[in-house]
Amino acid sequence: MGEDQQNPEDQIRVLILDEAGSIVRTLYQKPRAGVNRLAWGLDRNRPRYPNQPKPEKPAPPRGGVEVIPGAYTVRVSYQDWSSEAKVQVHKDPLIGISQEEMADKAELFQRHYENVAKVTTMMDKLRSTEASLDFVEGKLKDQGDYEQLQEQFKSVRDQLKSFKERVLSKEAQGIYRDPEALLSQLRQTEYLLDNPLVAPSENQVLQLMQTERACRQAIAAFNDFVESDLAALRKAVEARQVKMLD
Repeated sequence: MGEDQQNPEDQIRVLILDEAGSIVRTLYQKPRAGVNRLAWGLDRNRPRYPNQPKPEKPAPPRGGVEVIPGAYTVRVSYQDWSSEAKVQVHKDPLIGISQEEMADKAELFQRHYENVAKVTTMMDKLRSTEASLDFVEGKLKDQGDYEQLQEQFKSVRDQLKSFKERVLSKEAQGIYRDPEALLSQLRQTEYLLDNPLVAPSENQVLQLMQTERACRQAIAAFNDFVESDLAALRKAVEARQVKMLD
């Protein structure tokens, strides 16, 4: 989620922080002469999903689920100027859920969002690696050094394809969703978590734990690949005076 929270040039940035000082919402608005108004929908940042490529320019994060009642800090900044104030979000007396249950549910959503962000970071790295391979292969072919590394390139590309399918599922005609793909599991988890103002259930916790485990395993496998086969290819390429893109 980090790259989505950069401040675009010439825009007002509004940060909403919880009592622990963590950013829960980031908003931007282009300033104009006179009074400027910006509404916060009492929601928190929602991370970009792994099927969505990294934006070329910094973009504000989308809104996610509602925050829980409590004290928040609103911090407004523009260029060298900044100001902040405290606001209180109150509980709707008609909602039949306790503050403790809302906090427990918010923690589940936060864990889910962290899983989404980690897998998305992995996919960003995968896409940038594919782009780097395209660049390097062209350079090596121009130098006449590509054939010596062709099998190594093929192995790395095959593994990248396997990781991509593990996250997004295999490409197929028509509408096809692999329930084992991480993207499907993440979407199913968010669907099952349902309303943040409904107490968490055992099934929701179990689904989240299963998805967390699948995410950890995939990310660990990808990191091993980066540190082994991809690192070996990088070394072989740079030995031929060609630098892979980061």
